[in-house]
Amino acid sequence: MSYPEIYNASGDRLAILNNITSNKLMRKVNSYYEFDFSCFEEEFKTEYITLDNYVIADNDSFDIASISVNHNASGQIKYDVKCEHVFYRLTDTDKFNYAKNDTPTNILTDLLSDTDFSVGTVEFTDSIIFAVNRTASIMNIIITLANKLGAEIGFSNSGFTVNLLDSLGSDNGFQIRLQKNMKGITYKVEDRGELKTAYEVDVVDIYMSREFEDMTFVETVEIGDTVQVINSVLGIDTSQAVLEIEKNVISGRNLKLTLANTFDSLADDLAFMQEEAVKKDEVIYGVKIGNDIGIEIERDDKLAKTILNADKFAMQKGDGTGSYVDSLYFDAVNEKWIFAGTVNTDDITVEGNMIIDGDGTSTGIWFIGEGGANTIVYQNTSGTKPLTIAGNLHVTGDITADGTIG
Repeated sequence: MSYPEIYNASGDRLAILNNITSNKLMRKVNSYYEFDFSCFEEEFKTEYITLDNYVIADNDSFDIASISVNHNASGQIKYDVKCEHVFYRLTDTDKFNYAKNDTPTNILTDLLSDTDFSVGTVEFTDSIIFAVNRTASIMNIIITLANKLGAEIGFSNSGFTVNLLDSLGSDNGFQIRLQKNMKGITYKVEDRGELKTAYEVDVVDIYMSREFEDMTFVETVEIGDTVQVINSVLGIDTSQAVLEIEKNVISGRNLKLTLANTFDSLADDLAFMQEEAVKKDEVIYGVKIGNDIGIEIERDDKLAKTILNADKFAMQKGDGTGSYVDSLYFDAVNEKWIFAGTVNTDDITVEGNMIIDGDGTSTGIWFIGEGGANTIVYQNTSGTKPLTIAGNLHVTGDITADGTIG
């Protein structure tokens, strides 16, 4: 038997709780992780059950979240205690619109900086563009990251090291059969674009009969392990991972198992965010995001491309073979936008000065077309005014005026 222990904030062990009368550890992959227990008052033990201390149970650390004390007529004092895994501490810190283009290891390192936690094993190496476009706690962001990677969050170092694993468990060929090593089974089906089924296996009573004394393997099944479920009456014969588990940490016996493969409930106990993570260099409708280029949008016919990054804002013209020249781009040195090419437009409104600057070649304003009057006028809020030219006016050709030139 392994009894839970109480520690203070400095990590000093204060008591071994061998006076616990009932306990239950409850955990779901990438979701809740809690531990509840009850005990009667005992000197040098229950006085340490305070909100400032924490409990180590099943090799993980749990903060004491609430304490209920009952004094009955017979004089007994009973403590009912609810605990939350120390990972819940990360709900105390929020981040606004968190985004990072990096490897999962570096993203997790960034999220855990300045916390009580460290980064352990991360079994995912490809860089991703990861963004959570809202205010969210660090705990929720890490769970979102894990869900989008297809990772399962594990803990080591008594819960203070966070791991992102391909799977928490393993496949040891375990089988569960009705009337052999389970009391009953309940299954539910959900269709949210993909048909998924989850199985809830009640194993609480198998230890009450000598018939099941050899079924010790049920005690060794852990969260994430793959188990084969067989029920001939319901036509069930499937291998599923342990998604949720309830266990007695003192006896080490599992009380209830929920088996499913990536099962998402409409009524999860914790409503974690569902965000998209776009993989680096993946092209989606012509859009590619990568470390080298930033954001690149390219037409399939290679006639046009846009590049956006910290160094370059440019819209480019292509020749269809993959060669491009800048058409509209920002000149950071001179702090101005440059357009190279022809502009076709009905009207141009210029607020400020319009400067036509050549490099020795002929420049000017050209009016091309037949019919109608091509004019240059000056107009303010009071109406059209004469055009005033400061300096010499050189005209090649005739000047026709409907009025006075002077």
